[in-house]
Amino acid sequence: MGILVDFRKVREDNQTVEYLFGYPEMDRRLVVQKDSQTGRPLDGETNGQYSHALMGILKRHHRDRAWPDRGTWAS
Repeated sequence: MGILVDFRKVREDNQTVEYLFGYPEMDRRLVVQKDSQTGRPLDGETNGQYSHALMGILKRHHRDRAWPDRGTWAS
């Protein structure tokens, strides 16, 4: 079984970045702490979609040295 998840940045400040994520609807949110690069889903559900969205965000951040505006993770 594959995973497909889209994400889009909705807010960024000096300490955190917040993203909408999901597929087909982006109906969930996660927040990443910039200093520790750890994330948490705002609904508390740490399932596969959350894990893959966070992984996609962090990989793009490391590659581009910037928090991505949007993206998709497929595996």
